Amino acid sequence: MTLSFLSVPTDFSLAAVFAWGTSDFLGGYGARRANAFLLTAIAHLSGLVLMAAVALATHLPFPSEIAVAWALLGGLSGGGALAIFYRALATGRMGLTAPVAAVLGAAIPTAFGMFREGLPQPAQMVGFALAAGVSGSSRGLKTGALPKGLAWPRWRASALQDFIFA
Repeated sequence: MTLSFLSVPTDFSLAAVFAWGTSDFLGGYGARRANAFLLTAIAHLSGLVLMAAVALATHLPFPSEIAVAWALLGGLSGGGALAIFYRALATGRMGLTAPVAAVLGAAIPTAFGMFREGLPQPAQMVGFALAAGVSGSSRGLKTGALPKGLAWPRWRASALQDFIFA
């Protein structure tokens, strides 16, 4: 038996990891030189133009008003969270911001799922405990350079953007 059937999902997964990692690095790097909110607005506007071109090329029907409202709400909240994330990366503590963002970005929807669907299996709970331990060990209490006048610890900025993403 050959494992060639795993090649396509594996290739797409690796491409997605590369794309997300590259975009986060370049976004954080770009936010050091430019306003993080302007940078994120330009990125989202580029995505909007690309999606509009794809929609026009495929001749799909226009979505309902409710679907458009949800898409706009999701885009605005995701864009705001991404701008906060890029700003946190631009402060220079990527080793703190990225792991906290990753763990909380998974923990918030997981907690919501537990609330709606019930507790997971014991082996999954062990995994959650390990993830929480990694997040706790990477979290520092040093204050960061958020907008002037706000001396928030950096982990709070990561937590805020994760809550908005979720």
